[in-house]
Amino acid sequence: TGSLKNAAASTAGNTCANCGTKSTPLWRRDPRGNPICNACGLYLKARNTYRPTW
Repeated sequence: TGSLKNAAASTAGNTCANCGTKSTPLWRRDPRGNPICNACGLYLKARNTYRPTW
């Protein structure tokens, strides 16, 4: 059941407002309420700034 839960989370139809990815193990929200991927969310939480995109 865990794999089904993760598959649903990664394909929820969201796009990260910061980096644009569509696949992530966990969707988070930025302070403005926009969906962001797990990587961008953790970066934002740790550094209090958005993750740089190349």
